[in-house]
Amino acid sequence: AYLHLGVNEKLGLSGRPERPVGCLGTSKIYRILGKTVVCYPIVFDLSDFYMSQDVMLLIDDIQNALQFIRQYWKMKGRPLFLVLIREDNIRGSRFNPILDMLASFKNGYVAGVKVHVDRLQTLISGAMVEQLDFLRINETEEIPEFRSFEELDVPKHSKVNRQSSIPSADMEKQPEVRAADWKNRPTYEILQKLGDCTCLASQAILLSILLGREGPHFITKDGTVSDFMERIYRKAGSNKLWFVVRYTAAFTQKIASSIAPHITTFLVHGKQVTLGVFGHEEAVISNPLSPGVIKDIIYSKCNPYDEREAVLQQELVIHIGWIISNTPELFSGMLKIRVGSVIFTLLMSSIFVFCITRFVIYFYLSYIMFGWETTLDWCHWQITV
Repeated sequence: AYLHLGVNEKLGLSGRPERPVGCLGTSKIYRILGKTVVCYPIVFDLSDFYMSQDVMLLIDDIQNALQFIRQYWKMKGRPLFLVLIREDNIRGSRFNPILDMLASFKNGYVAGVKVHVDRLQTLISGAMVEQLDFLRINETEEIPEFRSFEELDVPKHSKVNRQSSIPSADMEKQPEVRAADWKNRPTYEILQKLGDCTCLASQAILLSILLGREGPHFITKDGTVSDFMERIYRKAGSNKLWFVVRYTAAFTQKIASSIAPHITTFLVHGKQVTLGVFGHEEAVISNPLSPGVIKDIIYSKCNPYDEREAVLQQELVIHIGWIISNTPELFSGMLKIRVGSVIFTLLMSSIFVFCITRFVIYFYLSYIMFGWETTLDWCHWQITV
């Protein structure tokens, strides 16, 4: 709906850029064309990036979002924070952390923030309602479509299979192929090997070769290359195979929608951010950009050297963005944050960041930030002062 804001054909104005709405924006209720619309926070968005597949970091993101809303909410009414719980969130080892989080919501305090849990219909009366009056649709214009959530029909007395998220031995074993050994092999040999192996990592490596050679629409026995890699991406995320998740996300050029608000957070606090591989050309961002422009910058700077670093840099931008939002005093006197240098520091410290969870990366990042790890003191976060 916000895409229609400011549109004026006579003045040549195309309207609001296509950017995601932040936590404060999703905490309001909207009246659009006679309909009441509520939004869920972007941390729950699974449409294009693996943001919430690490349940421990999802919980941490929820806590950070609540603290951010408490600190900056200045509008009338109370903020409304929707929590989405998917079936995948309560499988296997993820069940207990989610259960603990729900218990803290029921108790009324989450990470020091006082909350109240109730039915949506009850909370609407005290929430902030914003009328989007600028959205006037002519008879010739198409009415925007808003998707509504539907609760799945679950059999009565059904139980969640808490072991269903444990990956099989074939899925999680080490890849049996190397990209360097197979990049010059004929396509038919790659297709034959792709059909024989069951290891997700091996399949991802073979598909990346086909993607670069034949393109995303090349047909395999399991569909197009892009569709096949997308399925591996989803399956690896469900089974917490983070190397495969990052590998497939990089080659399908995923972009985190929330990266644009976090980069804006850097800029609001007077910091610049550089994106690119350490030791090579970097791009300095000093003004707000749309996710599409940021995507072009990241992949153009990272792909010639290491495709996986493109998605890892997005993770670090989001992590540091949350930290600077909640504790800006830690960044006092810092002018430029070099994301590629932070990754280089992690790798030089024998931390294989491509295989560990986002929560563990966040933990090591905190080590660097607070200076707890003396072996990393030399880099001073690789932030230019």
